[in-house]
Amino acid sequence: MPPLRLISVALCAALLLVSPLAAHAAGQPTLSISPKRVAIGHTVVLKGTHFPAKRFVTFLIAVPNAQHPEKHGQAFVQKVIRTQPNGTFDVKAILPVIPRCGKATIYALPAKTKLSVGARMTLIGCKANGRVKAPPPPPSGHKKHKKKP
Repeated sequence: MPPLRLISVALCAALLLVSPLAAHAAGQPTLSISPKRVAIGHTVVLKGTHFPAKRFVTFLIAVPNAQHPEKHGQAFVQKVIRTQPNGTFDVKAILPVIPRCGKATIYALPAKTKLSVGARMTLIGCKANGRVKAPPPPPSGHKKHKKKP
């Protein structure tokens, strides 16, 4: 075999061996949340690693934990971020006020992908002094006012 061809074959073989290792070294995307137990309307820190670089990410909260966040999500966390060139983010976000507390999952949803990465937490603060207050009634229809003579 000519030396140039031998070098080409060796280089191709080396690339085939290194490619799976490089993909494995990159790792799967992860999302972490702190604190793990937080009241509605309060701030959490969301950290992500191994996400697609320079992508916009939205966050969705599901109570209780949902297997399909796109179908069962409760509310969007009011924060849209863009990942760093290395695929990481570290952001503070205020959790939305929703009517249900308990075990929950916050999902990071990068734009233009089918990726959804979740972090489990416990959402508290849905009750005031141990009692649940009913919301005020909706406004009634048009009220007729009597004209003064």
